[in-house]
Amino acid sequence: MAEHTNANATWTWGIRYVATIVVVLVLAALLGSMDLFSKTTIAKKALSATKLVHFIGYGAALATFWMFGQHLSAACRQYGRSPCRWSPKNVTKGVRLD
Repeated sequence: MAEHTNANATWTWGIRYVATIVVVLVLAALLGSMDLFSKTTIAKKALSATKLVHFIGYGAALATFWMFGQHLSAACRQYGRSPCRWSPKNVTKGVRLD
């Protein structure tokens, strides 16, 4: 029983990554829709502040998703858990490249 609880505690980092991604996406959407950002232009009206806020927010969410994948990959190698069934070694096991 203690081993099961410890295993659940080691995977709580995934919830943190997902929560961070959701918060960043919501904040980027909300800040980008504010009048302050939508009416502000940068570089002679070629770039609006809304587009810049969306780019930074969505880029941060993408970077967080990439870090989540890196952490998941390392955890799969360390613990040998079932989410690793899609690892390249398992996916290409039956594939022949002649």
